[in-house]
Amino acid sequence: MKILVTGGSGFLGAEIIKKLTSRGFKVSNLDLISNNNNNIQNFQIDILDKNNLELVFKNNNFDIVIHSCAKVPISNSNKNFNEVNVLGTKNVLELTKKYKVGRFVYISSSAVYGLPNKTPIKEDDIRKPVELYGFSKKEGEDLCLSEMKNTNIGIVRPRTVIGGDRLGIFSILFEWIKSDLPVPVLNNGNNLYQFIDVDDLAEAICLTGLSKYVGSLNIGSNSFTSIRDILTRLIKHNSSNSIIKNLDSSLLFNFLKLCIKYNIVPLKEYHYLAYGKDIYFDTSLSKKVLNWEPSISNFESLNNSYNNFINKKNVNLENQAVHRKPLKSLILKYASNFL
Repeated sequence: MKILVTGGSGFLGAEIIKKLTSRGFKVSNLDLISNNNNNIQNFQIDILDKNNLELVFKNNNFDIVIHSCAKVPISNSNKNFNEVNVLGTKNVLELTKKYKVGRFVYISSSAVYGLPNKTPIKEDDIRKPVELYGFSKKEGEDLCLSEMKNTNIGIVRPRTVIGGDRLGIFSILFEWIKSDLPVPVLNNGNNLYQFIDVDDLAEAICLTGLSKYVGSLNIGSNSFTSIRDILTRLIKHNSSNSIIKNLDSSLLFNFLKLCIKYNIVPLKEYHYLAYGKDIYFDTSLSKKVLNWEPSISNFESLNNSYNNFINKKNVNLENQAVHRKPLKSLILKYASNFL
């Protein structure tokens, strides 16, 4: 069986490829950055370059396409969200249909739900994104939904992905804890917040690719707790002297909101709007359809990423995918000093 993974050099895409190759599948990666896995074929092609993209489909008889390529919020690429996340998806989906690929899996995001009014969130709950990235992922979903009668399509919506070598926005949190600085929360950190480990997610995506289920699936951890609880455990487990401090209505919080509004820091409004809310999925459908069960708790995932952050402190990560690189912002790094 031949499988194409778009964005297979990214944080999640690389884990999907590892899972697929370990099962013995013939896997190809389509990404601007090459994946160093020796067991795969790399196509270093821009997803917007439809002519060269079509040659890949024309010259290969793919059985499954897993579409993981996307611009993410912290990439500071607002103007490219529509190009990559919508037009890129349209290109891949059209070629999947044209060359009669048997299965298409679209990796979406929990951002399509925006800020939910109720929890747990189910697959058929209203999708109401609140920022550009979420809108672009919803539009990508809509393209898939419009083709579901004609194409075998599965949509995967993961909660925030942690574990493994995930850094990105979490590198700021890890820097605070490493440096014994205060760790800010909203809503006193009492909100329930669900993550998903990258290994559990990659497994669910592989199973989605191999299944015949048509529709969307919510993917999240079984073991999750409040923001305050998980951060307190992380601090204590790693012998840090950091303390939890509430940020609501503080002058610092208002200052950071202005920095986000004017793109002074590499965060988006959704990050702080969601940080203090209860956000978690009902994952019963994905467990039933895929015969899948997440095995890694949110604390284990976050602690694994923290340990990788400490161990890779002096490693050159400049050429890595955005989620594998530390987030560079002196304002964010030192902001907690003023709590």
